[in-house]
Amino acid sequence: MSDQEAAVAELERVGFRVVRRTSALVFLVHPDYPGLLVRVGTVFVVAERDGIEQARQRLETLDVETLLGQAEE
Repeated sequence: MSDQEAAVAELERVGFRVVRRTSALVFLVHPDYPGLLVRVGTVFVVAERDGIEQARQRLETLDVETLLGQAEE
């Protein structure tokens, strides 16, 4: 399993769902975080709201709780 697949699986375990996939990116949303879009790339996981980056973590060190905490600040 690639780092990207592992990150998507971890996000899905906490309630995110995939809304779009491209060749390099996976986009996810969560019903409890309206307006928040999480983008999983080949190197970074980025949480953004209204097109503005709220949080960024490297794939290999992804901590979903920390990412969501940073995105909500």
